[in-house]
Amino acid sequence: MGRKILMIGWEYPPNYSGGLGIACQGIVENLVEQGEEIILVLPSVMTPKSVCENIFHSPTGKPYRVIYVRSKLRPYAGKDGVEYKGDVIEDVKTYARKVFNAVSEEDFDLIHIHDWLTVPAGLRIKEETGKPMVMHVHSTEYDRTAGGDGNKEVEEIEKKGYLAADKIIAVSGYTKKVLVEKYQVPDEKVEVVHNGNNYLPHSRQVSVDFLKNCPVVIFVGRLTIQKGPVYFIEMAKQVFEKRPETVFVFAGDGDMTKQLMMTSAFSGLSGTVLFAGFLKDEARDRLYQRADVFVMPSVSEPFGIVALEAAVAGVPVVVSKTSGVAEVLPSSIRLDFWDTDLMAKSILALIEKGDYRRELGEKIRSEAGAITWEKSAIKIRENYHQLLEVDRG
Repeated sequence: MGRKILMIGWEYPPNYSGGLGIACQGIVENLVEQGEEIILVLPSVMTPKSVCENIFHSPTGKPYRVIYVRSKLRPYAGKDGVEYKGDVIEDVKTYARKVFNAVSEEDFDLIHIHDWLTVPAGLRIKEETGKPMVMHVHSTEYDRTAGGDGNKEVEEIEKKGYLAADKIIAVSGYTKKVLVEKYQVPDEKVEVVHNGNNYLPHSRQVSVDFLKNCPVVIFVGRLTIQKGPVYFIEMAKQVFEKRPETVFVFAGDGDMTKQLMMTSAFSGLSGTVLFAGFLKDEARDRLYQRADVFVMPSVSEPFGIVALEAAVAGVPVVVSKTSGVAEVLPSSIRLDFWDTDLMAKSILALIEKGDYRRELGEKIRSEAGAITWEKSAIKIRENYHQLLEVDRG
């Protein structure tokens, strides 16, 4: 018989802007498939009243409840691509109060929260109910600020979550290392559960008949300091010198978009570096299928689900050593995010050697196919079992 899990999130398809929303869906649906009963709580600016409830279904039709709480919280970039510009700390506190009220009469065995935005809600419910709490860490303030000075209030909230959680799930060994070394979280408290993959190209045949005679190198992700887009442009300059017909595509939005546009213009790359904005569904499929190389030069990347998506499409991937996805794609080209010389040389080799590029793409596709949310859910359930057994004495 399945356990009742109260899961608190802050982004979920179709309203998502990055990997956390996709990860949350993969986790929830596979836990439901494996017999767990999930009550998922999410913020929504579209909720017509303070709280509303829907029934969602897993791919095989198994139901799970979603409670929407009216809240100003939204993904980093919403469904419409507009950046969130609210008072995030205050909105997180308000969300916590509303979540607590919305679930006050719910019965559940365990609380599962995702990242710092859900910590205040999880803490309040844990304090009131005494139920064990799992904190799923997809990203830390250290990652989001690329190792720089982060928001102190956010860091304090994160630390409260790490301290109070009965178990912490990290999306990679890299993230566990950050938690242990930067946040002094006890090693034994952190369990590594790599993200899975549920990306399937759109069912309809998509046209990739664009930029036919040009090598295409892509960057997919938020345009923020964490993701290292400036290194993508530095690499593009060097590749352009040798192969000026190459086209570089940024697929994503973020607070660095205007700066990157200016940098590419001043570098003489205006017609070579394209800004496609945040892509989903068929547009994303077209880009993956047309790409010759995928590059993820993140400064600090807990995982990197977009690299898995590109790998499923058979695109060779170049990723930074400071990324979790490098742990599950052994055939990926891994290098230091700042080493744009080596990055450019690696990309030129892939562009110029078609057999090498195709062979590497097939290896990557095979590795990505073995990475599933089903396996991730099995590990998460094992942690649930251990916590609940301890809790019951």
